[in-house]
Amino acid sequence: MIHSGNLSRLLVLLVALLPACKHDSPVDSNPPPTVSITWPAFNSVVIDSVVIAVSVSDDVGTDRVEFLVDGMLIGTCSTSPWKYTWHVGSLAHNSPHSIVARAHTLSASYGTSPAVYVVVQERSWALCQVPDMGPGVSRILPGRNGILFASINGYVVRSLDNGLTWSASLTESCYNLVIDKSGFLYASAPDQGVHRSTNDGETWEHMGGDRQGISLAIIRNGWLLSVSYSAAACYRSTDRGATWNPLHGLPGYGVFLVYNSIKNTIFLRTHYHGANVSCWSSTDDGDSWTLVRRFSYTTNYPGFFMTIDSSGGEWFVDSDGQIFSGFTPVARISGARVLEFDPSGVLMVGGSAGFRFSSDRGATWQSNIAGMTDPVVTAIAIRPDRTILVGTATGKIFRSTRPIIE
Repeated sequence: MIHSGNLSRLLVLLVALLPACKHDSPVDSNPPPTVSITWPAFNSVVIDSVVIAVSVSDDVGTDRVEFLVDGMLIGTCSTSPWKYTWHVGSLAHNSPHSIVARAHTLSASYGTSPAVYVVVQERSWALCQVPDMGPGVSRILPGRNGILFASINGYVVRSLDNGLTWSASLTESCYNLVIDKSGFLYASAPDQGVHRSTNDGETWEHMGGDRQGISLAIIRNGWLLSVSYSAAACYRSTDRGATWNPLHGLPGYGVFLVYNSIKNTIFLRTHYHGANVSCWSSTDDGDSWTLVRRFSYTTNYPGFFMTIDSSGGEWFVDSDGQIFSGFTPVARISGARVLEFDPSGVLMVGGSAGFRFSSDRGATWQSNIAGMTDPVVTAIAIRPDRTILVGTATGKIFRSTRPIIE
């Protein structure tokens, strides 16, 4: 029989005789690595594909980095820099997704990054194949038989395949393009006169006139009206450009013409050097002009752009980005330069902020530049199938690849 006191002394003796305890497996004394996603940015838009870039606090001790989207493994990288290209073409338009990176160390520990949330969008715009004509698309014009025309840096190009590819049509100096109801195409340039094509831009003929050219308009009866900036003069042709008659009483240096066929009214933009821009109207084919309004401006480029809606209403955008319906201001969009209406009455605006549109006559706006690598829009056109084409300040043309205006 062992007394409790003896038992206690025996246990103490046995513990003292035991060898020090040893671990056979190594212990990872380092904490898990800190992981962060450096690209894409939080809440960014992903189109086509994106390179996911990851930063790991312990590059040397990291064995691999796993990339997960919505909790599913999509790829692995085993060498620094830790990157993976994620292709999103099969994902739904405007669908949200979360990206997480997980870095595994050589000692079997791992660290996980905070999630980055992105939105996947289909490419809305495709870059068209356009010859290098220099910077600045000033006009895109749908012609007959599905042919498209554009003025780029003073030259005319055309497309026979709905805007996918373009080729040179007129290499003479050109500023403005118009087309009449019979399909005759007219191109003009400051002090270079007017050129005409009767075969869809295949060939051109010079129609005479040395001072016409900075802007053209087709008015009633198919007559042509042209203004010359340098001469502060207006010319009219009643025979499709064969002859031109000077009109007197032009109220300034004319630089822009628009014809409102519903009201049979011509609108003219004029300005004097150092003076405010003015808008004038004529209801007698350019014989006389009435002041509509004067535009004050604060930018270095004075002017305004004008278009007509389906009911004959006049819309303006001035060089400060103020948009007017008639005389009423409806919105201000910084950098706005051009505006057009689509057949359903949606107002489209282009400028340094890209492409925007409004379905409620300017009360609210949406933006869509997904896939547009040069978002300074200087020209807008819409085909009968609602395909939209935009020209940019660098001479590029983009074609919509999906319905932009839902």
